[in-house]
Amino acid sequence: MTSAPFAVEAPWASFLVGGGGDAGTRVEVLLAEVQRALYRTSGAYYESMQRVVVDLRAHVGRSIFLRLVDESTGGWGH
Repeated sequence: MTSAPFAVEAPWASFLVGGGGDAGTRVEVLLAEVQRALYRTSGAYYESMQRVVVDLRAHVGRSIFLRLVDESTGGWGH
């Protein structure tokens, strides 16, 4: 699932992540103009959500988007 692009208006972002910890299930923050990942994270093998903070100071005023990826087929994949 991919969000619509939006402008970075603050020097950091915070969100909750849960689920499996392998690279096949992840959240990505991407720089919209080049579609390059600035940050990737996976869960910690917990159903409960854990807070993640991303440093976006270098990208204030630029456009980013979020992508949720589930490429896992076992265990924590859906």
